[in-house]
Amino acid sequence: MKTAALKTAALKTAALLASVSLMSGACTENQLNNIPGSEAKPDILVTPERIDFGAVGSTATVEELFTIENVGTAGLSISDVLLSGSEAFTLTVPTGISTLAPGDSADVVVSYAARTAADEAVATVLSDDPQTPEADVVLVGEVLYADLEIQPDPFDFGILEPGSSTTGEVLLVNVGGETLTIDTIAVIGEAFEALTLPSLPVTLEPEESVPVEMGFAPEFHGEYEGQIWANHDGPTGTDMGTLVGGTTQTTVTGRICDPSGTGWVVGAHVWSAADEDGDGEADWYVETWTDADGYFALEGVRAGTRTIYVDKGSFSTEFEVTVTGGTYELPEDECLSGDLPVAVVTGDYDDIGHILRDLGIDYDAYSSGTYLNLLRDPEAMAEYDIIFFNCGMSFSWLSYEAEVADNLQAFVADGGSVYASDWAHAIVEASWPAQIDWLGEDEVWDPNTDIDYGHLYPYAGLAARIDGDVNDSVMASAIGSETAELVFDLDAWVVPLTPGLGTSVLISGEVGTYDEDTFGVGETLGNVPLALRFEPGGTVIYTTFHNEAQLTQDMEAALKEIILSL
Repeated sequence: MKTAALKTAALKTAALLASVSLMSGACTENQLNNIPGSEAKPDILVTPERIDFGAVGSTATVEELFTIENVGTAGLSISDVLLSGSEAFTLTVPTGISTLAPGDSADVVVSYAARTAADEAVATVLSDDPQTPEADVVLVGEVLYADLEIQPDPFDFGILEPGSSTTGEVLLVNVGGETLTIDTIAVIGEAFEALTLPSLPVTLEPEESVPVEMGFAPEFHGEYEGQIWANHDGPTGTDMGTLVGGTTQTTVTGRICDPSGTGWVVGAHVWSAADEDGDGEADWYVETWTDADGYFALEGVRAGTRTIYVDKGSFSTEFEVTVTGGTYELPEDECLSGDLPVAVVTGDYDDIGHILRDLGIDYDAYSSGTYLNLLRDPEAMAEYDIIFFNCGMSFSWLSYEAEVADNLQAFVADGGSVYASDWAHAIVEASWPAQIDWLGEDEVWDPNTDIDYGHLYPYAGLAARIDGDVNDSVMASAIGSETAELVFDLDAWVVPLTPGLGTSVLISGEVGTYDEDTFGVGETLGNVPLALRFEPGGTVIYTTFHNEAQLTQDMEAALKEIILSL
């Protein structure tokens, strides 16, 4: 029983295994028959995808391989192997690789003859692989060449005293990867020279250098620049380094006073220059202007004994300083000279001479009985730098109007300067009729004897206290404000209307006027020019206000600035 039972169990087990085996085979066969894409096909594999040749000598040619392999189940058809990019690369494609059977491969030789520091190309394999019809291999490399570098660049010798010298060492370094031969070294530039040179030609291995001892010996003041040149057999052929040096400079500081020594000069031009090499042209020139308190800082004055020039209008001074560098402060204030020829035509309502005397400026006075001798004599006028015309001067010049106007025009065209105030406007109108437009008709007449002609005009200003707008920045600094208190204590002062071409308005304000017909109070005019300036050669300045009992502190400051500007 026991044996029969075991036999029966064994038979059942065998039958079960046979059944499982049949079922398993049936399932496998069914799966194979239904796998999509199971048909045979080619499959290309190109390795490596990138070849980096690194740095290669300029005369060498090196080779590398990439492999084309068919890892598919059908034959691979290769139609072409193309190369694009740098001509430094070439391909050698073996014959007989138009078709690769599954599992077959072929090697392509890439040759590289370096040309530049960034050679790059792409090899492209064209095939019938449906997934990768174009397979790329990136090719890169760089030339290994000799490269000369001049160190340091620029080479700075620093700042020296003229006539002194210094030395320094410049290195010629081969920073490339091949040997380099230098056959010529030259130095160009005034004050620079090569003191010692290597025996030429000289060959430098990579990272090797050769020194050149340089000298710098500036004879004159100035900024110097030169070059050191080297010819060699590297790709560039020639390399240049810059040489620089200079001489000491000083900042001169100080303060400029007016000729009296009691006031400070605003806007004075301070400058210095020198013709070091004697060729008739300045080798250097520096300038600045004084501030509201007369101070200046003149930068860039070269070491040595130097003349500092100061000018303001027709007034000037000059002085010598000996400087070596850094900052040099004048030991005392320097004042403009008042020793220049000045003429004043006197008048009944103004005394500009009072302001001149206060400034320490001497002058020759011409009264109503003598001034025509001056104005009708061009040679006598030419002896003066400035002529002042006071308000209330005699109108007798009108008998010689054309002659006087011609003489004044020539005087200013030749560099002379003129100042006129209030009623002396007539001499400005006669000489330069296009420069200022006056209220009413621009006629020249004597209001003392011919008051009915043109009625009051242009003698139509009302007595008033006016806060004028100071339009000139230098005058504003002199006054200490952008407004000026002006007082007109008498009526019938002359009213300008508009400046002509080239005429600048120094001060302007709102003005009340008389009516032409009723002789009563008329209209108020805004933005009336109260002080004007133009320059038909020299300088002409006209002011409606002047030095009289009405003088304010602002008016005095303005008049002093005007005088020093002429």
